[in-house]
Amino acid sequence: MDTPKLSGLMIGLSITLLYAGWTIATRFGLNTHLSVGDLMALRLFVACVIALPILLYHKPWQGLRLRQYAILGFLGGLPHSLLAYGALERISVAHFSVFLYGMAPVATALISYLLLRKTITKPQAIGAVLILGGIVSLGYDGFAQGLQAETWVGALMAVGAITSFAGYMVFAERWHVTAAQAIMACTVLNGLLYLPFWGLFMESQLATIPTSDLVIQGLFQGMIPGILALYTTALATKALGANVTSLFYALIPVTAAGLAVPFLGEAITVKIIFGLFVTTGGIIIATFQFKTSKAAKSFSALPRS
Repeated sequence: MDTPKLSGLMIGLSITLLYAGWTIATRFGLNTHLSVGDLMALRLFVACVIALPILLYHKPWQGLRLRQYAILGFLGGLPHSLLAYGALERISVAHFSVFLYGMAPVATALISYLLLRKTITKPQAIGAVLILGGIVSLGYDGFAQGLQAETWVGALMAVGAITSFAGYMVFAERWHVTAAQAIMACTVLNGLLYLPFWGLFMESQLATIPTSDLVIQGLFQGMIPGILALYTTALATKALGANVTSLFYALIPVTAAGLAVPFLGEAITVKIIFGLFVTTGGIIIATFQFKTSKAAKSFSALPRS
C-alpha cells in the first residue's frame, strides 16, 4: 500500500476510534449525574483553552467570510452537540451509535443532492436501504423490550444531530475548510456564545463531581470532539470528500457497542447485533468508492510526508 492510501486509512481509522471512545466516556459522564449542559461547557471551555494558541498562529479568520463561519459554526456546533448529548442521555450506546453514525452517509448524500445537486449513486441507494433496515431492527428490539417514548425522542435527536453535522461536512468540502478554520467555527465561536450563557443562567453540578472524573471528562470532551475529531474530520473531508469520509463512520457503531459491554455493562441482544452488522454493511456499500476515478483522485490529493 502506497503512502497516500496508508495516510488516508490512518486518518479514517482515527475518526472511528475517537468517536467510539468519546461515546463511551460521555455515557459514563451522564451516568455520574453530569448534565448535558455541564458536558457541553467542559467540552467548549477545555477546547477553547487548547485551541487559542493554535488559532493565533494559523490566523484561520483569514480566508472565510463571516457568513461562512456562521453556517459552519451552526451546523457543526451547538445544535449538533446538544442533540447528540441529549440522545445519548436517553438511549443505549448501541442504539445511539447506529442512529447517529449509521445515518451519516444517508444524510450526507441527501444534503449533497439537495444543496449541490450531486447525483445519488446506485450503491448509495442500496446502502441507504440496508442502513434503514438495520435501524428498523434496532427499533423493533427496543419496542419488544417495552421502551418508553423518551427513547424514540432520543433516536430522533440522534438523527437530527447527524443531519446537522452532515450539512457541516458538505459545506466544509465545498469551501475547502482547513482544520484551524473548523476549530474556529465549531469550537471557539460556539464557546463565545455558550459559556457566558451557561455561567449566568444554568445550574451546574461540576462542584459535586470527583476531581478525577472531572479531569477525565474535561480531556475527553474538550480534546476529542472539540479539537482532535474536528481536525481529523477536516483532513479526511478535504482529502477524500464528504461521502468517502463517512465510510469510516461504519466502524463506529460496532466498536462503540462492543466497548459498552465491558465498560458500561450494556447488554447486546441478537437483534442489536443483526442491526449493527446490517447497518455497517449498508454504510460500506453506500460510501465505498475507492475504485472509482474520483476516489483515486482524492487519494492522490493526500499530503505526502
